[in-house]
Amino acid sequence: MKKFYYLYKITNIINDKIYIGIHCTNNLEDGYMGSGHDLLKDIKKYGKNNFKKEILEFFDSIDDLKLAEKELVNRTFVSSNKTYNKCLGGGELVTYNHVLNKTKDGKIELLCKDSDEYKSGDWEYPFKNTTLMQNKNGERKRICKDSDEYKSGDWERLTIFKNLKTNTHELSTTNDQRIKTGELVGVNTGRVFVTDGDKKFWTTCNDPRYVSGEYVSLIKGRVLVKDKNGNNLMVSNDDPRYISGDLVGVTKGMGSFKDKDGNIFMVGVDDPRVLSGDLVGVTKGFKQSEETKKKISNAQKGNPSTKGYKWVHNELERKVVKEDQLLNFLENGWVLGKGKTKK
Repeated sequence: MKKFYYLYKITNIINDKIYIGIHCTNNLEDGYMGSGHDLLKDIKKYGKNNFKKEILEFFDSIDDLKLAEKELVNRTFVSSNKTYNKCLGGGELVTYNHVLNKTKDGKIELLCKDSDEYKSGDWEYPFKNTTLMQNKNGERKRICKDSDEYKSGDWERLTIFKNLKTNTHELSTTNDQRIKTGELVGVNTGRVFVTDGDKKFWTTCNDPRYVSGEYVSLIKGRVLVKDKNGNNLMVSNDDPRYISGDLVGVTKGMGSFKDKDGNIFMVGVDDPRVLSGDLVGVTKGFKQSEETKKKISNAQKGNPSTKGYKWVHNELERKVVKEDQLLNFLENGWVLGKGKTKK
């Protein structure tokens, strides 16, 4: 039986709001009307007869179909208030300008960051103090960070990476071998979140307007911290709560450790596995050559305050940052070490 791969558009004929998606089917008359949360919500509200579906184009394969969707459903399209789409096209796992919200009746929905509800602060993240994990059998689920299951070491945290081979985003662990080969990289590698004084957006690190200073990084002078309840937030370096110690860097009290199989974990220094010796520092067992020791010694001469700081770099520059700011830089495309720049 022939399979059809097509790109479609659904229009709300009452307010002209649109949704673009892809569908694979053996039956062109299967009545499929999309899967977007807000779209289905409005179909229920206004009635199916107030929505018009159009097939824009047929394709020979799912890969060609995804590429077409990716080209149309981009960041500009998703950020428009005239579209129902919340996720980038092409099978990517990234939502844009939206957060998950748990409603008063327990339902989970996407909340636009430009909405009055979001700005009021009267909303709740549904997965507070939990993280998406995967075990050795490939099973995935959300686990509470305070639970024994989380601390058992049987589960690894999942992170979104960009697959350079397929040019898509996917979830994986930091022990994925494709990271070492360079096939998987951080989603923001080579990019920086900036402002032009009016709008906020992502751009590349080698964008001439960013290099010239016309665009300014939104993390400049800011640091990613956590409060006493473990909630993460971004504040300025001179925030009184950060200076007083009420807020501390997200990596404070954390470290990189490895198990007997060489798998690497970022856990608290008081983690039972660290205290028992099941996890050891990632550098344990490595010995520096005399040449390396000499280089380190020479680099530190005349600079006794290197403790608590790390070198990071991107394509354009390198800098020394506080250890409690390190994670913030790494999540925004910076790489640990001095490295090489294009300047």
